[in-house]
Amino acid sequence: MVALCMIALLTVLAIVVDLGSTRAIRSGTRSAADSGSTAGAVALAEAANSVAACEDAFAYTFKLLGDSEPSSASISTACSSFSGPCDAAVARPATLPVGSVTVTVTNPVPDDNPLMKATSLGTGLPQTINAPTDGLPCDRVGVEINRPQASVFRGIVGGGSNSFTVHSVALRTSKPGKGEITPALVALNQSACKAIDSGNGLIYVMGNAKGPGIAYSDSDGPSCSSTNPIISGGSAGQVCAQSSSAVGQIGWYQAPISRAYNTSTSVYSNADATCGTPRLNSYRYVGQLAARTERLTRKPIDKVYRCSSVNDEGGQPVCAEADDPVKFLEDLSNSSTSAKPAGFTVHDDCSTSAGITFSVDTWVNCPSFSVRGGIVSITNGATVIFNGSLSVEAGGDLQVNAGTAVGVDEDGDSVPVPLDATKQTKIIINSTAANAFSIQSS
Repeated sequence: MVALCMIALLTVLAIVVDLGSTRAIRSGTRSAADSGSTAGAVALAEAANSVAACEDAFAYTFKLLGDSEPSSASISTACSSFSGPCDAAVARPATLPVGSVTVTVTNPVPDDNPLMKATSLGTGLPQTINAPTDGLPCDRVGVEINRPQASVFRGIVGGGSNSFTVHSVALRTSKPGKGEITPALVALNQSACKAIDSGNGLIYVMGNAKGPGIAYSDSDGPSCSSTNPIISGGSAGQVCAQSSSAVGQIGWYQAPISRAYNTSTSVYSNADATCGTPRLNSYRYVGQLAARTERLTRKPIDKVYRCSSVNDEGGQPVCAEADDPVKFLEDLSNSSTSAKPAGFTVHDDCSTSAGITFSVDTWVNCPSFSVRGGIVSITNGATVIFNGSLSVEAGGDLQVNAGTAVGVDEDGDSVPVPLDATKQTKIIINSTAANAFSIQSS
């Protein structure tokens, strides 16, 4: 009886130990998949293409598995197929076996991909796609791990070793939030074609020390096509988002590439870029081209330029009205329609051909102020309020914080040189006329 009981007790002990081992190794493997996919999604938000996301996903996953790690050359080779543009309908898996462990990184992850199913006891359980939460396929990075299941006592009772598979999918986030760079250009129309259109000219959104150039359209272009897209580089133009700390971004809302930008005759580059350099002349689009999972709306722009009208996470205005740059100008405009603001000099000569310089805060009290042939120059960081319309015509010139010195930009065109780049000039035009600010001069 003792011998029989000992067999039963040892069998139970074996089951308990093996179950504990199973739970421990699968939990650690799940954590590695979670961390690897998250690392890939973070890299995807910052990189020019999916290669960096693939490489980071592999590196973090193998590191956290604690087994043998692949060489950087092996990772680069496995991820080489991720360099092209993302096709949301076609999954790109990259598989890398090391020893007895095999890791697969996938981007994009289409809605019908097995990685979008839940796992329970090793089987795939369907789950409904939630668009706001799950995002778009090109924004997803999936990591799948196949690993042997070690056993301590299973062999004693006749069981053999086997393997198991776990997977995780993480989403690149592009939601506005703390630390996100404010886009230089946002087109708010939610359905327009050519919402951003360079025609035969150039649209450059420049990067700076805080981040890259960013241009977004909130349009999903339901009636748009590759020849009449949401983002148009025109027939001979260019839309360029300059790189700085990261590659510049050109985005739209949800629509597929076939409606987003012209792919039939246009050439694009996802590489680091400085807008205006000769090497970009053959490209119609420059910057990371990608659909966004939600519309941007005015809010992130208003946080910077209309900060008193936007509440923070605690429900309080982002800034006081006194610190709101646009609110300050609106108040100044409203108060100056009937009388000059305090501290402003009055100017009531309503036309000039000889030219004039405004170097102090000035209230131009004219229903229409016109510049004919001469130069109106605003210097010294002055604020000038035209209490009516402003017309520059017949060879006239308007110079703001610029003198007679002329420089050359990256395209070889002549451009004014700032008199003092540390000062900012403000012009307010108090008019609702159709041509309140009219430049008819070359």
